[in-house]
Amino acid sequence: MKSLAIIVLALMPLLAVAQGTSTGEPSLKFLFPARFLSMAGSPLADPNHTSASFANPACLATGKSLEIMFSEMQWIQDIQTQLLSTFIPLPMGSAAFSISNTSISDIPIRETPGPAIGSFDSHSTSFQLGYGLEILPDFGVGATAKYLYDKLYVDEASGYALDLGALYQTPIEGITIGASLTNLGHLSAFRSQETDLPTQVDIGADYAISASGFDFVGAVTLGRETVSNGTSEVRIGGEATYDKLLSVRLGYQTGYEIRGLCMGLGIRYSVVQLDYAYIPFSEGFGDANILTIGVTI
Repeated sequence: MKSLAIIVLALMPLLAVAQGTSTGEPSLKFLFPARFLSMAGSPLADPNHTSASFANPACLATGKSLEIMFSEMQWIQDIQTQLLSTFIPLPMGSAAFSISNTSISDIPIRETPGPAIGSFDSHSTSFQLGYGLEILPDFGVGATAKYLYDKLYVDEASGYALDLGALYQTPIEGITIGASLTNLGHLSAFRSQETDLPTQVDIGADYAISASGFDFVGAVTLGRETVSNGTSEVRIGGEATYDKLLSVRLGYQTGYEIRGLCMGLGIRYSVVQLDYAYIPFSEGFGDANILTIGVTI
């Protein structure tokens, strides 16, 4: 299982080379809280949840509360990610700071077939600093700067990335439109292997409505990787929340052969929000489970 995990993570760039490009830092493609992932990454234009700022930093423009959030992701094939974020309202706009680490532990080392002679860990770490601001009524912009560091056995790589976003609350009540350009930057080479970051262009819309004690949110996003032969995605998601306490979520995305459907739950008690996402994979890759706890002050 550990061997397959490191193959999945480390050989993603080599698999991309066969299609004419090399894409590094694959963990950036799933580095999101549980609510966002349970809706298939569709809420790109959500002015009411700062967690959407991981995909569109302009969602920070409407942040009004201090929030601390922690996510634990048990990804496929023993890949684990921890994500800690803080969202801070400012006199003008709001800011966010996040740190994450994606790892695979106890990967066996073998020089010849047979028993392992040791083990090592793989780590992919990122530091993110974001800011969002409303520059016009109902129109906000945002940006997030990232520092990236990878270590695989004795090889290391580092780099930087930038996310840019815009958010527009339309005159039609409940409809918000957003656009973002994420992971624009550079990662140094692993040995002689040059890599490109998974730069993504997204445009999406959210629709929110309330009725009879329920809050409903529907979202759709169109995305495209900018690298040569990059994948195109359609992400659709929905959320139903009763009395602002219990949420049920469902999502679906295209563009991937081994996953599409995702789902999740959310429970709120006082200032504490607990979210869970479940993503099943095919072809024997297993399932992903993501748990996020947030405290709003």
